[in-house]
Amino acid sequence: MFEWKNIFRGMMIGISDLVPGVSGGTIAVILGIYDRLIAAISGFFSRKWKDYLGFLIPLAIGAILAVFLLSHLIKWLLAYYPQPTYFFFLGLIGGIIPYLFSKIDYKNTFKPAHYLVLVVSSIAIGSTVFFVERESHTLIETVTASSGLVFFFSGWIASMAMLLPGISGSFVLLLIGVYHSVIHAVAELNLLIILIVGAGVGVGLIVSSKIIRFLLKTLPVFTYAFIIGMVIGSIVVIFPGIENNIMLLIVSIVTFIAGFSVATFFGKMETSRNGKLS
Repeated sequence: MFEWKNIFRGMMIGISDLVPGVSGGTIAVILGIYDRLIAAISGFFSRKWKDYLGFLIPLAIGAILAVFLLSHLIKWLLAYYPQPTYFFFLGLIGGIIPYLFSKIDYKNTFKPAHYLVLVVSSIAIGSTVFFVERESHTLIETVTASSGLVFFFSGWIASMAMLLPGISGSFVLLLIGVYHSVIHAVAELNLLIILIVGAGVGVGLIVSSKIIRFLLKTLPVFTYAFIIGMVIGSIVVIFPGIENNIMLLIVSIVTFIAGFSVATFFGKMETSRNGKLS
């Protein structure tokens, strides 16, 4: 049976993957479907692939709709209202952190080694903010042998990042220097570039989903400590600074509260539905 409510969830994940610094994996955590998403993507490339169609197809439809329908809106928001936009996502992240700690029941499961993993992963993600200056604004609109390889492997690496909370696929594209080219291709429906990047994304999803699923099964507490650290570290990456404008600050506070409320709502829903991680 198809889970059509996943169209909405997919749209939220698709929107997040358009914003540099915001991870689709983080949004999946906020929505309470991260474990299922990893299992479904990994299982889709197995003999039991039919079992996951009802979950994945609506999710994919929502993500694709968001990417194609909202790419112009996201470009506009980031161009003219970056602070309130990023503060909304900061609110989402801030609101989901307590849920993540409660999900793993950290008071009873965390040992010093787990706190160390959390701190190290947090610092590792936060430090990526120093590499953002590598961004290139040069648009690549034609595909050659070399640019085609760049687009393919960029999609591969970015998709692996998409599944990890705290690591943004768009931010990876930004670091590689092709973010503006990819967003431009989506906005202008450059199908060749879209297909090449999409092929890379597909390969990356297969590889990374199987690795993450294995870790969640064999080392759940360490994996969650790592995930929580990445989510915390992403706050540094996303934080846009504060402009000297009172009205803009007020709007940003409102968007932060809105994001925090959304995350808290979904977190409470999942806690009541599933309980803590056993």
